[in-house]
This record gives sequence, structure tokens and C-alpha cells, in this order.
Amino acid sequence: MKRNEIMATVLAAVVACSMAGCGATGAATTTDSAAAETAAAAEEGVTLEETVAEDAEDTMEEDYDLEEVDTSTNTITPYEGAYMDEAGSGFSLFLQAIDSTNGVNVSVGVSQPDGSLEYWEMSGTFDGSRVTYKDGYKTIEKESEENPGEIEDEMIYEDGSGYVEISEDKKVTWVDDKEDRGNGIVFVWDEEMNQQIQEMMDMYTDDSGQNPMMNWTGPYVDTENKDFSMFVESGAEDTSDCTITVTQETGLNQVTNWYMEGALDTETMTIEYTGCRKANGKLDKSGAVISEENVYEDGTGRFVIDETNQSISWVDDKEDAGKDLSFTFSFDYSNDGFTEEIAEEVAE
Repeated sequence: MKRNEIMATVLAAVVACSMAGCGATGAATTTDSAAAETAAAAEEGVTLEETVAEDAEDTMEEDYDLEEVDTSTNTITPYEGAYMDEAGSGFSLFLQAIDSTNGVNVSVGVSQPDGSLEYWEMSGTFDGSRVTYKDGYKTIEKESEENPGEIEDEMIYEDGSGYVEISEDKKVTWVDDKEDRGNGIVFVWDEEMNQQIQEMMDMYTDDSGQNPMMNWTGPYVDTENKDFSMFVESGAEDTSDCTITVTQETGLNQVTNWYMEGALDTETMTIEYTGCRKANGKLDKSGAVISEENVYEDGTGRFVIDETNQSISWVDDKEDAGKDLSFTFSFDYSNDGFTEEIAEEVAE
């Protein structure tokens, strides 16, 4: 499921401020640039409020937007928000409804003396007092030694299990079966941090004139067929236009690209396209396209968005190249994935 980057950015601002020593802590997963810029701002004496506002603006420029999910019937809603360890250890926890049937996302984080951020993310179902989870993951986020100023993530594990318990007086405890890191911690509601989060959310929920494809912008992969990847870019505001590039790795430093333009029908969640251009390309060692040879320029078809499974399927009328493909959002911007640099080259 596509991660809520807006909430992650808010929390990252608070965490980065803590890591820089300005007295606040938090938990988040975020983009490398957002965390690095926030930490730098904190070191320069910028207030937490200013940091959060600037980080929000940067994130909006990157086209991250809230997913429109109805959570009104989710019973976790009275408890949604940010909590801090009442003993002042620096641990923070965030609860967020993710669907209409009591699904909950839990984030826990703490900054370390060496400046790194240790965080956990897990999801489960709320039964009235407890969120039980499995397949939770833990990540260490720290400044790159090779590229100072950049933040890198190290995955520690992806098989965490346990539960989060919520008491009647709105205190939260965490039982971590994997490492017992929640032992003895009692999380309490943090009014200041929740106010900051609400201000950020208000900024993002002003969607006047927004292109609905902004919610689907970014890189995608087919986990079952790793030769294929996809990049989606939204068009102008007040439209539902978009451009989509599908890439197939066909050999060493060789790819086939399909370039398509269309508009999202928000009722059917379908993107019809005509005039698709297919081209065989060669890549340099960095993964950039250095030459292309057109195969055709008259392809037609459509993309179908499955909001429930957060996936996109491709129906290719020309040669059925999209048969059995299902693309899901990818957070892999490493050299092993479909990088932003490659996406920009391919889009050109």
C-alpha cells in the first residue's frame, strides 16, 4: 500500500529537530532530502514551527498528497495522533487509521546519541483496546558516510510481531515480541505535536484545483515480473492528465520503453490512451538512456487503477504487452531500482 508521505514528512521534521538537539522527538519514515533539510534547518536555529512549514512546502513540490480513504467508521479515530514517552526517553508513537474497517498503522521511533533514527512501522486491526500486528519492520536512518548531508536507510528486519494496547485514559503501551523495545514505556498524548500535525494536514487537504493523478505519481514495479517497471507523472492542475512510461529490461543495458499520455476518469479509475510510442533503448553505466529506436507510435490501450489493492494494471491493445502485469508503488530509489534519474531520462 502506498505510504502516507505527508504524515511521514511531519513526523520527520520533529525527529530531525530532535536529532539536531532542539528539544523535540518523533517517529517517521520519509524521503532522504526532507530529513536532511530539516536537520540542517534545526542546526541553524530555525524553530520547529518554521521547519515543519518549510518541509511541508518542499513535500508539496514533490507531488505527495493524501490518499482519499474514508476512515469515519474506524474505531481507532478517537485515539489517532502522536504520543510521547511520559518518562522522557525520547520514544514517540503515532497511530493512524488506514481504512474503514479498523485497520491501523503504528509508527514508533527514537533518535540515538550518534544522530541516527531508529524506527518501527507496523499495521494491524484495532479490536477496541489493542492493535495486534505481524510483519512489522524496523529501519535505521542515518547520515551517509560517503555522501555527508544525505540520509540513508538500513532495513534491520521485516518480521516483527506484537501489539499496542490503549487504555481508557488514552495511554498507550507497546509489547514488542521481536526485541522487547517497548518494555516499560508508557506513551501519553502530546498536544503540541498533534497541533503541529493538524496544521500540516490542513495544508495538504486544500485540494482545490488538484490533479487527481498526483495521488498516483511516482515509480512502480511488478513484484512478480521484475523486468517491468513503470513511472507515472501527473499533468497540469485543474486537469486529470498524466504521462505514463512502462519500461522492460530486455538485456544488459538494454530496455524497451512504452510512452503514453492520457487522462484519469475518476468514476471508472481508468486512463485511456492513444498514440503510444514504443522504443528500444540503450543505457549507459549510470542507467541513463543514451539512444533509442522507435518500434511504433500508434499504440492504444488503458490503465486501470485498483484503489482497494493500491495497484495499476495495463491493457495494451497493440500487442498485449501488459498481460498479467500488476504494478504497485515502489519506494526503491536505489541503483538497483527504477531511479528518479532514469525516470527523467525515459520521460524525455
